[in-house]
Amino acid sequence: MSRPKSSIPNHQTTNAPAHIPFGLRGLELLSIEEVPRGLACGCCCPACGAPLVARKGARQAHHFAHYRGSACADALETSLHLKAKEVFQRVRQIAAPPVFLHRQTIPIFEAQLLRF
Repeated sequence: MSRPKSSIPNHQTTNAPAHIPFGLRGLELLSIEEVPRGLACGCCCPACGAPLVARKGARQAHHFAHYRGSACADALETSLHLKAKEVFQRVRQIAAPPVFLHRQTIPIFEAQLLRF
């Protein structure tokens, strides 16, 4: 079965699993730098709850992966989403870029700093 084409322009999908940058230990979202290697990390997938292994080898970028090859399609997106929510709660603002009418220079929304 082939993977569906991405709807994101200039984005290609592959059959390779995405490297997971953050794992959950209890209620804490941890980066790969904060945990010991292997199953000793004690983390689980933020999307599906399966055990993660911390891969800290010499060839690839350090990352989390599902233990024993199990995988879920939402691990990367969910871990990044949770980290973004964590950052927003701490910083309480975001820089919004300007928005222009498609293919024209008519500004619809000026750049601004949104605080919440």
